[in-house]
Amino acid sequence: MSDIKDYNVKIAQILDEQQALQKNAIEQMLFFCNKNQLNLAQFLIQKNMLPPQYVAKIIKMIHTGENLSTTGKSKCSQDVVEPQKSVVAKNIGKYEVLSELGRGGMGVVYKVRQPGINRILVLKTLLGNVSSHPISVKRFYKEAQAISSLKHPNIIPIYDFGEENGFPYFVMQFIDGMDFQELIDADTCKKTELIDILIKIAHALDYAHKNNIIHRDVKPANVFLDKDHKPYLADFGLAKTSDKASSLTKSGAVIGTPFYLAPEQVRGHRKHIDHRADIYALGVILYKIVCGKFPFIDSRLPGLYKKIQEDIPIAPRKVDNNIDEELNFICLKTIARKAEDRYQSAANFAEALEKYRTGEKQPLGKEHMILTTKMWWGTYKKMIGAIAAIAITLVVALGWWQASNSRISTATKMEQIYYAVYDLVQQQEYDSALQKISSVTTKDAHLIALKGHIYQKMGDTKKAKMLFAVALKKKL
Repeated sequence: MSDIKDYNVKIAQILDEQQALQKNAIEQMLFFCNKNQLNLAQFLIQKNMLPPQYVAKIIKMIHTGENLSTTGKSKCSQDVVEPQKSVVAKNIGKYEVLSELGRGGMGVVYKVRQPGINRILVLKTLLGNVSSHPISVKRFYKEAQAISSLKHPNIIPIYDFGEENGFPYFVMQFIDGMDFQELIDADTCKKTELIDILIKIAHALDYAHKNNIIHRDVKPANVFLDKDHKPYLADFGLAKTSDKASSLTKSGAVIGTPFYLAPEQVRGHRKHIDHRADIYALGVILYKIVCGKFPFIDSRLPGLYKKIQEDIPIAPRKVDNNIDEELNFICLKTIARKAEDRYQSAANFAEALEKYRTGEKQPLGKEHMILTTKMWWGTYKKMIGAIAAIAITLVVALGWWQASNSRISTATKMEQIYYAVYDLVQQQEYDSALQKISSVTTKDAHLIALKGHIYQKMGDTKKAKMLFAVALKKKL
């Protein structure tokens, strides 16, 4: 189905007919997804609105052409929705249940009161059909253990955990406010305010990483904000310890929420997934804040996963040329395809954003040049051929102007020329950029590649391809 809007409408129709969600909620989600060209099925799973297996059955109904106008609940609904009942009681353990706050594919969250001290808390327990699965129960307790070991002002603390009638549960602090996703969607805050919140989340993640815990499902919906917009990182249900591989996740399993997955998570290589996958997710959140959309979007999961693994994200400055070059660089570095090209700690990411927020100029220098060169080569890999595309890895690996002490002044001059020309390219003054770079006689591969980039922008693909080939030969 090529039209994502028609596809979303059919999903919404089934949800409404089966009364899976309230009608106004379905209408709001349909409007939001169609406006942002998002897949409603993916959105339902991402927001933990419905169990993944239920959404999968809806998709199957659409593609197999089953009757979409059934009265009452279909077999899809009977098979999946009915068994989702969890602990329904006035009390769970010593806690008085006040209301249900939400539920996802595995658990349900209640607002509860602790008798005696009259404290309002949040209690999380497993759904009935999930609590019978040993791996799910282990993962649930693992989440409780992960959170209870962390003591940080921006991580929701856990106060208690236990079991009631075979249903495991744990109790956390109640945050009276909203989640970060709701604040972003409301579009009532300045981008700088959202970035400040993200900085605090990054510091909280860095603390978790230093305590050998990787979150693996970092997203705005898993960050809660109090009335003063103080953030609290939550939902460590997919967390794993970094000192050893988790036995709860099979190799090849895709763990996390689609839009925020790092390439290594999409591939399902658990041994290659470390704290830098969380850093990638921070970059996706930053990109969404800055650009108003995700770096990669597709109407189908296979297509989305392919883009995450293979495509180059559109630079934020191309989405909005008012975005600062420094912020543009931070975004692209954080969501670099290779983990080694990203910030190597959440603290480094937070520090870069803090310097940006305070107006402290960061010397991007060689790192910036290497990143932009990689971006160009990734964009032109089809034009220059597969062999050249692989070869660029070697080009970058050789470093930028590895000059001896006697050539430092020449290297500095070349760097200055590079930046001057690069600025002209960013301003789309291609004739001036070409004139300036052509006035210099150089054999440097990166300047030759930059000249090729200018020709490509001017539409002269033949000259661009020739210069790219020359640049590769200079370094190989």
